[in-house]
Amino acid sequence: MVSRDPVPGDAPEGEPADGRFPAPPAPREPSARWPAAPAPEASGDPSRDAFAAPPADPAPPSRPAGAFRTWRGRRPFAGGLLMTLGGAEILVTEKASIGVVVHIGMQGLTGYLIPAVLVVCGVLTIVNPAQRMFYSVLGVLLALGSWVTSNLGGFFAGLLLGILGACLTFGWVPDQEPRTGPLRRRRARRAAAADARP
Repeated sequence: MVSRDPVPGDAPEGEPADGRFPAPPAPREPSARWPAAPAPEASGDPSRDAFAAPPADPAPPSRPAGAFRTWRGRRPFAGGLLMTLGGAEILVTEKASIGVVVHIGMQGLTGYLIPAVLVVCGVLTIVNPAQRMFYSVLGVLLALGSWVTSNLGGFFAGLLLGILGACLTFGWVPDQEPRTGPLRRRRARRAAAADARP
C-alpha cells in the first residue's frame, strides 16, 4: 500500500469531505453517570407496544404431586416397593410367637439374612433402576428360598409379595407412555363432551 502526503482540503478520517454531516459519536458504556435506559413500559397504544420487549414468562407453579409422579414413572417403583414389603413382612414373621417357625443355618442366620437382602434388593431397584434385571432375578430366588428358611415365606404373604414385585420389576420398560387412570379418563371424556355441546 502506497501512502501519500495529506492534501489541503482533505477531510479527516471518519468525516465527509464537505464537513456538513459529522460522524456520529461512539455509544457510551453504562456507568453511574450514564445509566442504562430503562425497559419500555406498556403505554396502551398497540402501535407503540408492538415494538416493546415481550414480558417474561411467569415461572410455572411447583406441583409436588406431579414431580413425584414423574420421578416414580422413571423407575420400577411398584416392583421395588412390593419386594421391600415382602422382605419386611418375612422379617416380621421371624418374631412370631407360634411354633410354626423353620430356621436353617447357624442360629437361624439364614432366616434373617434372606429377607434382609430381599429388602435391600427392593430399595436398590427404586434407587438404581439401571440394574433392575439383576435385582429382579435375585429377588425371585430370595423369595423362593424364604419358603424353606423363613417361616414358609412369611406364611405365604411375603413370598407372594416378593415374587410379584420381582416379576413387575423384570417386566418394567423405561421410556413408556404414562398411563391414565379411569378417573382421569372419565374426566377427560366429560370435558370433551362439554366442549362439543353448542
